[in-house]
Amino acid sequence: MNKKSGFLLFCIVCLIAVVYSVFSIFQSEATTDYTNKGDEVVDFVKRSVFTNVNYAPSAMEKYSALNKGAIVFFMNLKEGAELIEENRPLEAWRKWNTCLNHPEFENFIAETCFVIGTSLGERDGFTSFILLQKALEVSRSQQGGGKSLEYSCLNAIVHLLVSQVEDDGEFQDLDIKAQQYSHEAHLLLTDPASQITERNASSSIYRIAAESLLWLGKDSLADTYINRLTGQKQFYNHPELTEAYAEMLYGVKAYIHGQMEESEVHFKNAIDEIGESASYLNYDLELPYAYLGAVYVKQRKYLKAIDFMERSIKTLQSEHYSSVEEPLKLIPPDLMNGKNSTYNLVLCYLRLQYFNKMAIINDPASVELKKVLELTQYTNQLIKSWFLKAADEETLLRATKLIKKSNSNAIDLLWDYQDRFDDVVDRVYLLKTEASSFYLNYLMELRKNKGKSDAFDKISNLTLELTNAQQRNDYLKTGNVRKRLALLKYKAELWNKKSDELKQLVYNDVIPDIAEGDQAVVKYFMSFTDLYVTYYTESHKGWKRLETINYHEKILQLKRGIKSQSVSNAELQRFYDLLIKPVEKELEGVERLTILSDERLEGIPFELLKNEEGQFLINQYAINYSYSSKVSKVNSLPQTNNFLAVAPGFTEENSYSSQSLTRDVIEDYSFITRNSERGVSLAPIPFSTDEVQEIGQLFNERSLNNHIYTAKKATKENLAKNLSNPGIVHIATHGISRDKFNSGLFFSKNEEDNGFLSLQELYNFEIKADLVVLSACKSGTGKVFEGEGVMALPRGFIYAGASNVIGSLWKVHDQKTKTLMISFYKHLLEKEVTYAEALRLAKLDCIEKGFLPIDWAGFVLIGN
Repeated sequence: MNKKSGFLLFCIVCLIAVVYSVFSIFQSEATTDYTNKGDEVVDFVKRSVFTNVNYAPSAMEKYSALNKGAIVFFMNLKEGAELIEENRPLEAWRKWNTCLNHPEFENFIAETCFVIGTSLGERDGFTSFILLQKALEVSRSQQGGGKSLEYSCLNAIVHLLVSQVEDDGEFQDLDIKAQQYSHEAHLLLTDPASQITERNASSSIYRIAAESLLWLGKDSLADTYINRLTGQKQFYNHPELTEAYAEMLYGVKAYIHGQMEESEVHFKNAIDEIGESASYLNYDLELPYAYLGAVYVKQRKYLKAIDFMERSIKTLQSEHYSSVEEPLKLIPPDLMNGKNSTYNLVLCYLRLQYFNKMAIINDPASVELKKVLELTQYTNQLIKSWFLKAADEETLLRATKLIKKSNSNAIDLLWDYQDRFDDVVDRVYLLKTEASSFYLNYLMELRKNKGKSDAFDKISNLTLELTNAQQRNDYLKTGNVRKRLALLKYKAELWNKKSDELKQLVYNDVIPDIAEGDQAVVKYFMSFTDLYVTYYTESHKGWKRLETINYHEKILQLKRGIKSQSVSNAELQRFYDLLIKPVEKELEGVERLTILSDERLEGIPFELLKNEEGQFLINQYAINYSYSSKVSKVNSLPQTNNFLAVAPGFTEENSYSSQSLTRDVIEDYSFITRNSERGVSLAPIPFSTDEVQEIGQLFNERSLNNHIYTAKKATKENLAKNLSNPGIVHIATHGISRDKFNSGLFFSKNEEDNGFLSLQELYNFEIKADLVVLSACKSGTGKVFEGEGVMALPRGFIYAGASNVIGSLWKVHDQKTKTLMISFYKHLLEKEVTYAEALRLAKLDCIEKGFLPIDWAGFVLIGN
């Protein structure tokens, strides 16, 4: 035997050994770990899949005689659910991943999606909703037992939707959807052909539906559900709890109508009814306690309110308390298991903060301010440690809203008692920026690890694929459901590897570092009741509470007036007096102003505000905006060594895009029309080509590198391959900015792509540009999330690595935009000034030429 054949034989032997080892592992799993587990599987299905229903006799036939492979499948599904309850997501996803790759997955898609969806629940509501929808879709296509599973799915979806009603950032029309699914469940229940009868869980479905309807003001319909609740209690395993639920609902009704004494009686009755039930679960007391605390707040009995709110929290953290008389203890978030770390618990802590705040305001000696600040810090840690493990960015964005609610209480109190703290300004600034910095810094950390972590790369690719699936409305296809579940697994892996570093990064922003005397950083923040401003200059720092009479409506009026060109000088001066005048003296000597705005002020260009002399703010300061102090480097100098410009122009030969857009997007953007089978027709931008060519000539005159792509060459591909070069990127095109599914820029399409660069795609780009100029309509606007701010294209470019972005806040005039941009580059190259100063000088040029504010004020600089 020669050496070659000997080596080949060696390889074959090794391959056989590997195959045998793998086979042995699976064989051992099937015969050793899960021997005689058939009965346990059946019991798991009864408890977990059919928990809300006495299933039809035919429902269990599918599970009564499973083969060994199916038993292994269900045991992994079961153990994954148990690990999630224990707050061990990585181990859970290792178990569930075996289910996704198991031959039995196709036979048990509905059961898999149901178990994982209900296990995730409020931890990742968006993903849970999708999985339960998939389970419902599959169950409706099945015969026999499918009706029982369908009913379980409907009940689970109602539970999930109503739990999210209090925070409507994740779903739209949650309460209406909850009513719809609840109605479908009731129709299925009353259909004799389904062979389904109710259990005690259905009583909670009626309770949830009735409570939602009461808050919607639909009392008569809510009464119908209350009557069902009390009139059919013979069907429930614990009929005594229905009386308690009914009392609680009557209490809610009285509370909503301002009848506090009657409401108090009903909630006390509900607590008594539950306490007398030998079979009650501890958490059944959570809501009556919480509602009774709210009643006492209305009655100004704040210490009683705090007492009952603490009792409510203790019912959710029952493992840590032997009785409700035990003093309140703060439990480290990482020690809490999945069952205790719930959305309800977070809301309880938020209410407790509010009750303490009201107690301090009305009786300063009753509660320590320190306790509220500790509660704030703990609540935020709880929110972050929980939400960071979520699979979907929609769920992460909910955290920013909750953090802002948490910090609003503390900031209001710090204003009244700031003399108790030496570092109050820094405390307030960090509280103000914590919500937006949380999500921003999370994504920035993920981007930093691109190429270093297989988990991150998989997350990036899967997120983009699922975004496209969501846009196509085919996200419930089995292949896309598999991808979503895989995304969850990789997120768990990433969290496990980067846990400590991620926590450290996202828990706090940084205090602004002001190095030069002509710079200042100003941060605005709106709490529940007040508007505050914090300022930092080289020599001093401070914060102020601003006059805020009806400011919410006034802000909306100002935004509408600016865009419709109907805003008056008096109104612009009124907002100058509100936002700038209180810190006017502190800003003396300042020439460069960095503004960190509250999300409700997003879309207002401060440059447009006028002082008493009728001068625009742009006459006084070079202004830039920032999302976070962590990504704002106020001392950086422009990099003009490279220039890249892309301008499709959209003449007849390249005016079509195959990008799928929703009807409301097409109607909202006048440059888009649905044309023929060729796709979406885009209006021409005749001056954009001249714009980039003239700017390119400015760089040529100084022998600076520049690349200009116009017409058919202005493709997404040519843009992408040049983004890794430092310098300036100029994009003159059409843009849309709505949400993450309908935000992006249009380019000339080719055979490889449809010519649309989405916001979600930007997260996967590696951009080294010092400045990106988006010379496009509404390129700086987008969907606003409370706490986080506006999710717009500039944010996407900054996430991807750009240091600065110029974008527009409204529809801009093609020819006048060209004039503004050429002026900007002339000042930048001739005078060697900062981007903010060059943009300021260009705007002053436009004012001198007689341009209206609508023509120059919309372009803003975000970044350094």
